[in-house]
Amino acid sequence: MKHRFSHQRALIRKILTDYKGHLSAEEIYERVLKHEPSMSLGTVYRNLHVLEGMGEIRKLMVKEKALYEGERKPHHHIICTRCGMVKNVYKPAHLKCEKCLSWVHDFTVEEAFITAYGVCKQCKK
Repeated sequence: MKHRFSHQRALIRKILTDYKGHLSAEEIYERVLKHEPSMSLGTVYRNLHVLEGMGEIRKLMVKEKALYEGERKPHHHIICTRCGMVKNVYKPAHLKCEKCLSWVHDFTVEEAFITAYGVCKQCKK
């Protein structure tokens, strides 16, 4: 289904692309209210769902909570299972994994998202 790009959807996408990190729907809503005080939290949720379906944003589940990001550059994530810290990883190490999948399984990788879960440096202390 094709969706038109409303000013509300454009505002939510801009908030996510300008923010260099991951935001919950509630955090996005707080930022939206500064520009569009009449927008409801429900409208934010609906537009996040549409934007994710369009491939404009990504949703990441961290400790059973949805976080959203607008970063378009290919990257992966590391997530601390204790504190919930999320970090983007831009190193091309995943290319070896993609080549291996391609070769071993005769499979053409078009897109890959790797999420590694573990314990961050701060939580190890």
